[in-house]
Amino acid sequence: MQIRSTVPEDRQAIQAILHGTESFTEREIEIALEVFDIHFGDPEEDYELYTCVDDGNVVLGYVCIGPTPLTEGTWDLYWIAIGPAAQGKGVGKRLTEFIEERIRSARGRLIVAETSSTGAYDRARKFYLRNGFREIATLHDYYRTGDHMFIYGKYL
Repeated sequence: MQIRSTVPEDRQAIQAILHGTESFTEREIEIALEVFDIHFGDPEEDYELYTCVDDGNVVLGYVCIGPTPLTEGTWDLYWIAIGPAAQGKGVGKRLTEFIEERIRSARGRLIVAETSSTGAYDRARKFYLRNGFREIATLHDYYRTGDHMFIYGKYL
């Protein structure tokens, strides 16, 4: 298993992973792919995408991060998704450790991840907590009535 910079040819595999997790809505998947396309279409954009592949170069998961505008040392974890067959095998942990090192090397000090309170995001919330993130804020009824935004942070 290795982590490398995402390449345009990874788009189809990442799209399949986003669908396969059964966590993301169609609109969320559209936005994730829009961010993917922006990353490759606009060299001035700050998104960074990394892909975890197996020894046969099969995409197992990916992550998208970027410095948070108007902050000093804060980075957003925009997307992290692991293919269903690779879940529970350490891919997410490896990607998280990788981005932590990347962010530290850029003098980052805080990683922020946002997620929904719905059941579809139970695994994501547990993942963040297992990987050293802490819930730092809740915005009630943020996405819609009854669907809160949980904000997780990890200080480096």
